[in-house]
Formats: sequence, structure tokens, C-alpha cells
Amino acid sequence: MARPVVAQQSRWHYLVWFIFAPIPINSLAAAIDIKALTSQCCVILPDYLSRRSKFFIYSVALLTHVNVFTWLGLCVATALSYAIDLQHPQPMVSHFVYLLRLAHCIMIARTGVRWWVARDIRKRGLGLSGAAGVEYHTDLIMWSSFMIGGIVKGMIWLKKDDLWKEMAMGPLTTGQVDLVQTLVSAFINGWIADVILRFLWLCLSPGIEADFKSSLQYRLVAALPTIASMEQCSICLSEGAESEEGGEACEMPCSHCCHRACLVSWARACRQESSFSCPLCRERISFRIDDFGHTLVAPIS
Repeated sequence: MARPVVAQQSRWHYLVWFIFAPIPINSLAAAIDIKALTSQCCVILPDYLSRRSKFFIYSVALLTHVNVFTWLGLCVATALSYAIDLQHPQPMVSHFVYLLRLAHCIMIARTGVRWWVARDIRKRGLGLSGAAGVEYHTDLIMWSSFMIGGIVKGMIWLKKDDLWKEMAMGPLTTGQVDLVQTLVSAFINGWIADVILRFLWLCLSPGIEADFKSSLQYRLVAALPTIASMEQCSICLSEGAESEEGGEACEMPCSHCCHRACLVSWARACRQESSFSCPLCRERISFRIDDFGHTLVAPIS
């Protein structure tokens, strides 16, 4: 049976984000609804986000897709440089090809480590916030160091006139040699932006979380009554009142129950700031503030 086209597209978008996003998937998922980012190219963000937060997230989304094309350009530059090295071997060209291969190895290694860390996190049963911290700091400490070293090395080699003179002596035309230089330069610039956004995440991610906690959705979830026992969560489908995040269970006006931490993740996906729906029956839920400042939760008829 053929898989739905939408499901296939969502899987490809998720794979692109997993490999090329400057911020790891779980780190993004801890701050915003990751499905809204990985299921479509044109991202529509929730209303509760500030302009600064939206600008940063759109920058991450743009760079993720730009990284795909710069990597494809690096593949073309590697193939052309390797063709020169095969037909007209030169010491500097051979070393340049080695550096291009090393850049591919770093990309492959980062993808492999991200996959291994994500699998290890699932085995250890860490919550979303714990997984976000582990993945982000692994990327920040390990791969930022490798990428900064690659950036410095690449910029030094791009300025070597002797390298391009040796390339021009090979079978490629002057235009093709210039194309190699342009593609490698674009890839290095992509890595520079990648590292900058990864460090900016340290400063801006608390602001994204603050935007959500000041939203009506968060206030609604916080106002739902706590229950002592629950047969099954309506979102994660696990049994018991305790979630992986160590939170409590709550009951919605429609009588459906779920973990409060799971409902927080559901609320992040809601684009309307005034209300959202029950994840099971889809009954819209809203609230109002009384004269004493208390939050009153009620279903929308």
C-alpha cells in the first residue's frame, strides 16, 4: 500500500531539519511546536511569539533550507575538484580535495551523533527539557568546535592564489574553477551563520519560553484542575497520572484527562491565542478572567 504523499513530505522535511538545522530537533521542540516547522516549507508561527522570537525562528528555518543547497553545492565543488586531482594531480589541489572530504565527514558525523544521542535519550527516558539540554550542549561544544576550525581552515585556503592557479591548469574552464570557489565560499558562510545561530540560541531560547508562559494558552493549561489518578493520557496514551516530565495530570472541561506537560506541548501547537481544543474530542476550550483576576475555564459551545 502506497504511503500518503503528505506523510512522505513530512518525513522528508523532518529529515532535512534533523540533518541541517543549526539547532537540534529536541531543543527546538522544547520551545515551539516542532511539527509546524518540519511538516511544511512555509512556517506559520503561533501568535503568542514576540517579533524577536519569530524573526529568530524564521532565521533558523531559512538557514536550515539554505544549508541543504550549500551542501549540494559543496558536493558539486568536491566532484569538480576531484576530477582535476585525477587528471592533473597537484599537491595543493590534492590537499584541497582532502579538506572538502573532511567537511562531508563532519556533516555525516554530526548526523550520526545526533541520531545516537536521540536514541540514547529515548532509552534513558529523559523528558523533553532534559533531552533538549543534552542535544543542544552536545552540538554546541562538539560540533561548533569542529565547524569553527573548518571555517578558519577554509577561509585560509580560499585566499591561496596558487591553489586556483593549479586548478586552472587542469581540464576545467576558468568559469568552472570560479564556480568551485563560489560554492565552497557559500558553504563556509553557511557554517558561519550556523555557529552564530547556535550560540544565539543560548540568549534567545529563554525569551521564546517566556513568550509562551505569558500567553493565554499557558494560563489556560495552568488553570485546569489537578486530578490524583488517570487511566490513560489522551495525548501520549501512557497509563498513570505521572508523565516523563514528572508532572501531574489534569482534567479538561470535556472530562478528558491528560498529563499537564503533554497538554503544554499541545498548547504550543495552537496558533489561536484565545483558545485551543481537546486533543481527543476536539472540543474547543477557552477561559475568561473574572473581576477578581481568577482564570475560569469553560468549553466553547
